[in-house]
Amino acid sequence: MRNRAPVLVLIGCLILSAALIIHAGRDLTFFFDEWQLLLASDPLSLSTLLEPHNSQPSFMTSSIYGLLLETVGMSSQLPYRLVAVAASIACVTLLYLLVRRRTDPWLALVMILPVLGLGVAWEALLLALSMNFLIGIATGLGALLALESRSRRGDLLACFLLCCSLTCGGVGLAFLAGACVDVLVRRDARRAWIPAVPVLLYGLWSFAFGDEDSPASADNALGLPDYLYKTSAAGIRSVTGLAADLFPARPAFFLSVFIFALLLATVVWRLFFAKRPYSDRVLVAGGALLAFWVLGGLALGEGRAPDASRYQYPSAILLILLVASLLDGLKLPRWLPVALLPLALISLGLNVSQFSDGRDFLLKQTEITRAAIGQVEIEDPVPNFSLVEEATGSPFQRLIETDAYLRAEKRFGSPAYSPAQIRASGPAGREAAGGVAFAAALARKLAHDK
Repeated sequence: MRNRAPVLVLIGCLILSAALIIHAGRDLTFFFDEWQLLLASDPLSLSTLLEPHNSQPSFMTSSIYGLLLETVGMSSQLPYRLVAVAASIACVTLLYLLVRRRTDPWLALVMILPVLGLGVAWEALLLALSMNFLIGIATGLGALLALESRSRRGDLLACFLLCCSLTCGGVGLAFLAGACVDVLVRRDARRAWIPAVPVLLYGLWSFAFGDEDSPASADNALGLPDYLYKTSAAGIRSVTGLAADLFPARPAFFLSVFIFALLLATVVWRLFFAKRPYSDRVLVAGGALLAFWVLGGLALGEGRAPDASRYQYPSAILLILLVASLLDGLKLPRWLPVALLPLALISLGLNVSQFSDGRDFLLKQTEITRAAIGQVEIEDPVPNFSLVEEATGSPFQRLIETDAYLRAEKRFGSPAYSPAQIRASGPAGREAAGGVAFAAALARKLAHDK
């Protein structure tokens, strides 16, 4: 029963985490670049599934969106968010399994507590489209776990999961880097096929479907040291809860710098001065984390700042995995989980408070979006135009084109406000509907003049 206790506690924590995330995302609708997947003319065609999303592959996510469109439609975002929530639970479960292999079960449970409600990463947890990110992380963690089995079957599974991770955007490249380190440190050239197969498939996709305009630039490369400092500090603040608004900014800064220096010193001590030999797992986890941060720095641009909300989730997970790997092989006191539990709970509490900021922002965008597309339905038939910021008052509806939306609405249902709901909405919703009505009138006039 003692061996089962940590697992039972973990299951309870996972249920509470799922309930928290679902509750925090209630009443929301589709946001921003989700509409690219929702309004595709043929959601399940091979060309649509292989098309890059934000310059990255999204085969698995596009497939899930296409299947959900054909089965449950798009009148509600909830079914899509449930997939993302399931992926987040898979991430935490796999992280626990990896950490437990490096420490004891109770310490592993304490260490993963902060990511159960990582509110600073609300973009990764409240947006349905973040399933792309989360599935990429889950399959990447699964690949690292499979590699540790040291078996042929595990190697085959790791190769397959790496391929899956790479279909979910750039986050898969970080885990691919970790797999490459795993192969290198074992010095077994016969296992080079494990990362080579996904690299080949990713290269073929990039050649056939990848965007010509790469986000990487010489300026980003030159600014990489500054980016690495900022993104590592942001990751540490996220794990510890120091990024929460409830924590004073100045003390949070100095504490994060101190923790960063302590972590760096621990890495140096563990690798070069500790009496007990370090595990190769340190290099694998460190390689994956460093690759994620370097790739983020090279792709720096609008919406990709080092402290961007969605980046905090993989940063937190890989930081925890790195710390656990540093502890691997050390004789730890039995009281350590009890000593760390209050700190983990404080971090969790501070992070949970951050969900409200993300929810408030997304609720406002939900009101604007549902009112704007509701007005599009009222104006039907209407000449084609995009719901740009000049029409809705927000930049996050600009990927919605009236023709594409009306076709999708007739086929898959409507998430829009009714005329009565538009009238009862707040100022932002009514202004968005009024802006769309004006844009529709202008489009008709222009069409008539032609």
